[in-house]
Amino acid sequence: MVSSPDKYGTGYMAKTYNYKHMKSKNVLLISFFILCPLLKGFAQAWGYNNHRIAISSDGNSAPDYAYKWPMGDPDDWGANAAILATLAKLEMQDKLVHFSYNNFIDAPAGPDSENQNKISCDGAIMRWQFDASKFFDVTTQLEQAKTHLAQEMLKSTAEDPLYFIHAGLSEFVYQVVEEVVKMNGLEALSHVKLISHSGFNENEKRRTWHHTWNDIQTLCGHRIQYYKIKDQNACNLRDVLWCSGHDFSPWHWMQVHQDKSIQWLYTRLKAHEMGKADISDVGMLYWLLTGDENGSPEKFKSFLGKGIPYAKQNIAIEAGIRPSVKVYAVKLNKGEASPLFEVEDDTKGKKVGWRNRIYIQPNVTFQTIEGIGGAFNEIGGEALLSLPKKEQEVVMNNLFSKDKAGFTFCRTAIGASDFGIDAYSYSMTPNDFDMEHFSIDRDENYLLPYIKSALAVNPYLTLFASPWSPPAWMKESGKMVGLQKEGNRMKSDPKVQKAYAQYLVKYVQAYAKAGVKIDRICIQNENDADTKYPSCVFPAKEMVAFANKYMSRAFKKNKIKTKIYAGTFRASDQMDLMDFVQCKNRNGIDGIGIQYTETKIINDARTLVPNMKIIHTEGDCYNGKNAAEEAGNRLKEVASYINSGSTNFTYWNMILNETTKSGWDWPQNSLINIDLKNGTVQYNPDYNAMFIISKFIQPGDVRIASVNRSNAHPIITLKSPDGTIKILVQNTAKTDDVFELVIGEKSIKVNVPAQAIAAVILK
Repeated sequence: MVSSPDKYGTGYMAKTYNYKHMKSKNVLLISFFILCPLLKGFAQAWGYNNHRIAISSDGNSAPDYAYKWPMGDPDDWGANAAILATLAKLEMQDKLVHFSYNNFIDAPAGPDSENQNKISCDGAIMRWQFDASKFFDVTTQLEQAKTHLAQEMLKSTAEDPLYFIHAGLSEFVYQVVEEVVKMNGLEALSHVKLISHSGFNENEKRRTWHHTWNDIQTLCGHRIQYYKIKDQNACNLRDVLWCSGHDFSPWHWMQVHQDKSIQWLYTRLKAHEMGKADISDVGMLYWLLTGDENGSPEKFKSFLGKGIPYAKQNIAIEAGIRPSVKVYAVKLNKGEASPLFEVEDDTKGKKVGWRNRIYIQPNVTFQTIEGIGGAFNEIGGEALLSLPKKEQEVVMNNLFSKDKAGFTFCRTAIGASDFGIDAYSYSMTPNDFDMEHFSIDRDENYLLPYIKSALAVNPYLTLFASPWSPPAWMKESGKMVGLQKEGNRMKSDPKVQKAYAQYLVKYVQAYAKAGVKIDRICIQNENDADTKYPSCVFPAKEMVAFANKYMSRAFKKNKIKTKIYAGTFRASDQMDLMDFVQCKNRNGIDGIGIQYTETKIINDARTLVPNMKIIHTEGDCYNGKNAAEEAGNRLKEVASYINSGSTNFTYWNMILNETTKSGWDWPQNSLINIDLKNGTVQYNPDYNAMFIISKFIQPGDVRIASVNRSNAHPIITLKSPDGTIKILVQNTAKTDDVFELVIGEKSIKVNVPAQAIAAVILK
């Protein structure tokens, strides 16, 4: 049969036969679709002729801390959506008889809101009309999934073979085959055809008692037919196969596609936890259906053509369907370890004040969020480690677990900060230009255990660092602290500056050896500061020159991938940020860190340098009173930075002791205070505020357009990779109030408790 161009522009067209049967005045129209076995220029592989297809993938979202690599395999999050798009393109939904995902056996389950494979599969089911009864989450439906796939294998005959896409590890398949063998199904297994592309999937065991592909073949007497195509990963070659590494540009055509379901597919590609454009497992199905094991972004673009037949173009809100609405809130009057509660719908018959309308445009997007978190410091580490081990774990779970605050983006100091116990650096020997005596031993006491306890809860935590001062011997004053007659600046001697660059190299390497990855370094904390605690005046132009001439070269020479950020700048009463954006040669700088900076200054800087990457580095520290009124300002502060283009927000001290004071007798706020004498743990109102802010502002979210009349309320509006819309809003009134969310021609009313921060979740 010769294919002819179809309305979706791929050259593929199904034959349609219409039969009419007249009965009374009713006409029954039945259409039979006979699937064409040829795509334009392609032929199906391995004898495939519209037979049954089963698929099982891994990609578990929930960390598995019993395994050497806790993270699952996030390429499946996008790959599963792409696999289903491929089937839907050819109208082969009925050929998919089984789809199981999250198939790491013995791995924990995660909440649905963070279950990325479920989000992908549910989204595909809605958009492309798959049968939901064929889909199974192995972490919660293991027995059902095993039984269902075993039954499909038992149906297999020479005339009706089962083609199985092996997109996960082998243990799940082993257990299924074990069921088939118990049911005397060895003959049926002779007609199961397994397709693989990964030796890792075939041979890796997440537990010592798990099984490999060879074990499966031994179990079934080598009856299952097996075909291994070439590995579909080529992440170092952007236009070849199905992985382009961290470069998403080969896939940007999805983002602007006329078919909104393919735009959604792009969001699933972008959901990858490590920011990789990787959907390699789709290559197995693409080969089966086209005979081509050398797929690519461009070929996939051609394959999908103008779109997917009969795809639902408008899901949930955009279609005018009332979405699932959940409202969560925290009160700010006192701190609680678990402050979040769900708000009941109490809006019926209530009017909405004009100041309480929020207008949202989900399709207008801005920066991608990197995360929310706080700062590690030596005094906080000392306080944490004063607790018994079990109580330490409770505190860190409350801060870093996905079920709690879920911090994802944090800061630490290079040497002493003002919340170090006293001043120290990693180079205490004068004139040690070669860093022979460099040592992070001091950090092994409190700071590193503090950080590692966070990583034990969230191994994907992003960590950035900055020095408060270079080592004392590198400065004109010979002191790390400021307010010295000789001046609080680094020496201009090239030998010293080169040594300082090497000092920062050694820091990144030493922390990596200790199991802590430093994602980026801000060159100097508060570069204008001359204070009684460790500090260093480092003007913007000198900072850029140091980065270009010494730091970036040293990093490159030592193959350090840590990014270099200017700052941290504060522009509440000085203009160093403006000085920075006027520097012509910023090649050695990847972005900037800002704190205590007016929105106007941030927006002016972004106008001058539109593509400048901005992170927020320190929240208002106040005075150690930890008052509810101060927590009441927190969402407004976070919104001012996020809504001005920052990809994150960093609270300052997460933990302090009962004195609230720094090593230089300066009291400041914190999320948690731990009493060194009696071991009590106090959660402060700021903890409640940061709990809800962090829990609902997650890496991968994008900021979306919104406006509230007269800016009456602090608001942040976001869209998750799965399309979920999230609105954080604060009700500062003393009574509960009703807010109205307006999206296009539709509106939704929600109740927000008095003096609370609420998160409205629309799915």
